[in-house]
This record gives sequence, C-alpha cells and structure tokens, in this order.
Amino acid sequence: MKNMNKFFSIPLIALAFVSCAQTEDVRPAMGTVSVALSKQAESPELITRTVDDDLQVDILNSEGTLVRHFAEGEAHSGIQALELEAGTYSLEAYTANHRTTFPDTERGEAKYFGRTDFHVVAGRETRLGLRVPMTNMAVSLQLPADIADRFTGIRFALTRGDRTQELSSGETAYFDLTPAADLTYSLTMTNADGETGSKSAVLPVERQKAGTHYTITYAMGQLGLR
Repeated sequence: MKNMNKFFSIPLIALAFVSCAQTEDVRPAMGTVSVALSKQAESPELITRTVDDDLQVDILNSEGTLVRHFAEGEAHSGIQALELEAGTYSLEAYTANHRTTFPDTERGEAKYFGRTDFHVVAGRETRLGLRVPMTNMAVSLQLPADIADRFTGIRFALTRGDRTQELSSGETAYFDLTPAADLTYSLTMTNADGETGSKSAVLPVERQKAGTHYTITYAMGQLGLR
C-alpha cells in the first residue's frame, strides 16, 4: 500500500504544474505606429476643409477586423505612437461621404479615401505617411458678369451617366468617376431678338481625372473648357 501511494503522487504533481502554466498571463509582443495624414487633389483649391475636420481613420488587422477607429477630429492630422500587437495591419482614412452617391437634387461635395498596409514590429515604432486622395471630380460654370444684360432664359446643364445637374455661374457640382461615362454639357439662352440657341460639348471619359476641378467658361458665343 505504501508503494502505490508513491506511484500515484507523481502524475498528480505533474497535472498541478500543467494547470498553473496554462493560467499564466503572457502579454503579446507590442510595437507602435505613428501616421502622418494629408489630403491630395490634382486641384488644390478643392481642399476646403482641413484633415483635422473630416477625416476618419480605421485600423484593421490581417483578417480585416476593425482594431481601432478614429472619428472626425480625433486624428488631428495624424496618429502618434499608437500601441498595437506585432503583426500586419491596414489603415484606411476617409471622409464620411466617401461611399455616398449624390442625387440630382444635390450638388455633391469632395470625397476622400485612401488605404495602406503596414507591419508592426515588436519593440519598434513604425512611421507612415498617407496622402488621402480625392476620389471624385468637380465641375464649375463661369459666365461673363454682364451676360444677363444681353441674354435671357439662360440654362446650363451637365449630364454624366444617370446624373444631371443644372448650374448657375459660380456654382460647382461633383461627379463620381465610376461607372465610366462621358460628361456632356450644354448652354441654352435667348437673345434680344427672341432667338434661342444652344451649344453642347463633351468631356470624354479618358480626360476625366479624380481630384480635378474643371471650369467651363463662356465668352459671348464661345464655350471653353480648361
């Protein structure tokens, strides 16, 4: 009987040791990431709000799960020394409207979205710089200041795909670049003799570029695009 007690005491001690080892709290290896953010547009005048105002930031792990979200105003033009577990991540910076499809009743506004992948190394700081591009384009109308003195019934319309916008001089409308489509525009007006005329033109899809501000100008019978 004495020998049997000794025999069974060994596995009991081993099991107790394994149980203790499983409950030990092991902290994952950590690193930090710092991100500098800026907006990017082909036409800089389209950047009417600062990064601090309206960029949101999401950090996702390698499985696409959201790890951290920064609401508007929280990024403050960047992120400083954010602690993350070592591994691979994606960072997305965007304006809240970046998935919005504007209807004909709205002029729209600039939309921004950018994404980059990065790797966090344990015990080190990863530094990133992300320029967040504008994803749509802007189109404005500019007419001579005295055109209303010489013409009446002035109507200017833009159509791209299923979306149509009517603009007055100085107004701007925004258009997505997908799906691909030509942008057609026309100016109709009536002169002092009661004669109504119109002129149309096209901005072909291959000339359209995200982040660009196109201004359509009219100079007494001539419509130009620059």
